[in-house]
Amino acid sequence: MGTQETRLKSTARRNRYKELLDRGAEIESKAENESAVVSLQKITDVAKCADDLSAQGRFQDRIENTTEVVMDAQVTKMAHELLASVVQTLENTKISDDEFVEAVNRVIGCNKDWDKLAEIAGTISKTFTYSQTLFGTFEENSAIPPKKVKERRVNAQTKNSQQAKPSAVTQQKKQDQQQAKSINELINHISKLYKENNEEPLPYYKLIIDPQNFMRTVQNAFKISFLFGDDAIVIEEDESGYPTVRPAKQGEVGANFGEGTRQLISNLNIKLCALL
Repeated sequence: MGTQETRLKSTARRNRYKELLDRGAEIESKAENESAVVSLQKITDVAKCADDLSAQGRFQDRIENTTEVVMDAQVTKMAHELLASVVQTLENTKISDDEFVEAVNRVIGCNKDWDKLAEIAGTISKTFTYSQTLFGTFEENSAIPPKKVKERRVNAQTKNSQQAKPSAVTQQKKQDQQQAKSINELINHISKLYKENNEEPLPYYKLIIDPQNFMRTVQNAFKISFLFGDDAIVIEEDESGYPTVRPAKQGEVGANFGEGTRQLISNLNIKLCALL
């Protein structure tokens, strides 16, 4: 559908909405002189026409023109207001008991066949999902629940109470002290060996390797790395390219790292331990 054709159809629908609004004003002006049935029929025709126009203005369940939506809402509101005014003008809005009884008797007949009335009522009224037999049987008195008063909690103090220190902290302190003691012993041992070696650097692998215990060798390597990180020792290379260790001298703090960070990678296995 072209754009021009769509605009023309939209204009035509807006003109129809204007006509429906004019018809509503005409129905309101003639409502006093016409019967309620005639007025209700005219209101129904206006509502049906508005529904048809609303369906025509939709394209794939999407509203294309907002002006038509506003005009459709105006027509719907007008129809509801006209319907309310017509109902209010009805001369007799109450059901006469005598007429109701007479109509029921005509349906059930002399034999009082209530099934005939049930067939008619079944097509009009809907069955509710609840029963009204117990409505009004019980009288309920809703009691107001008492408010709970919050009491301030009093902490009971125990006499002769002793402060308990966490055991995990104590154990950690002991482990740190043992580790620090072990590292101090190692640096003292390195200094002693360095002096005995005429202050020549010590071979790294001979310093850490324990031929009888490989795990102790790994542990010694870790301890050497701690000393190296604390600038307590200096690791250099000998003429063969093997690492050597010597105690750090005064003024050599930071000599291991210089301006940046260096990484020392060494290969250590059981075969190498046996050779050295």
